[in-house]
Amino acid sequence: MQTKEFSRAVSIVDRINETYADLRNAEKLVADYILSNLNRRLDNSITELAGAIGVSEATISRLSRSLGYRGYQDLKLSIAAGAGNDDEIPNLPAEIRETDTPPEISQKLGEAIAQSIRDTRAFLDKQALDLAVEMLCQADHIMFMGVGGAASICLEATHLFHKAGRAATFVPDGYSQIVTASSMKPGQVLVAVSHTGQTQSVARALKLARSAGARTVAITSDRRSPVAEAAETTLITWKQEKTTIPLFGDFIEGRSCQLYLVDLLFLLVLFRSEQGEREALHRTGSALQNYYFR
Repeated sequence: MQTKEFSRAVSIVDRINETYADLRNAEKLVADYILSNLNRRLDNSITELAGAIGVSEATISRLSRSLGYRGYQDLKLSIAAGAGNDDEIPNLPAEIRETDTPPEISQKLGEAIAQSIRDTRAFLDKQALDLAVEMLCQADHIMFMGVGGAASICLEATHLFHKAGRAATFVPDGYSQIVTASSMKPGQVLVAVSHTGQTQSVARALKLARSAGARTVAITSDRRSPVAEAAETTLITWKQEKTTIPLFGDFIEGRSCQLYLVDLLFLLVLFRSEQGEREALHRTGSALQNYYFR
């Protein structure tokens, strides 16, 4: 694999996302370990880390260079710089400070959201996207599942597909997700949204739906999470260098990236599907105009 060049400002998460598909399997194990421990300082020696993960020291050195670092020590310094401190408010854009003025917060928030969407687009797996669109185009019924903040994204997705005349349902709570997934049928599609990928009811629902013969899509930031691994195809969103603290909700940027992918899926289905979506949009638009303006 040819070593890529990165500027010092490029985060380790972005470096891993950009090179992940080209990494060897052993190198992916190291990359996955790093992504799962971004909020911790990496104090292990290269020998200790290799033993903990079950790879060779050469694998860690090779990954370090593949990510654009001079070596393992340089990689460790990058992780330490992004580890943050306990005084920061969890899950807010890293650049925003409490002492910032409203205009500064406005600018920083806009830039953070824009950059997270650019990252999501840059790392988008075309094959995974095409498969997800194919599933949705052929679906008899689309189920959207997510809890907490992800629930709002699922509600918006259901609204979009409803306006286009597609049968779509939003299932918001864990109990209903398990019940609904267990009774899904071939021809139906489950789209699950979870920023961390750790929502157990959603991961379980994906497994149940697949067992019942339904197709499944996950939208998450963690490619090695239970939600991602339970789905037939997964779309990966931007991920902050520090790990998410679920108690405080997901990152603001994470929500924006999820909505971006939902809108992208909707547009691609609208352009490719042959289930009368365009005609349905005209009908719903006309009906709403008559209801509100006549």
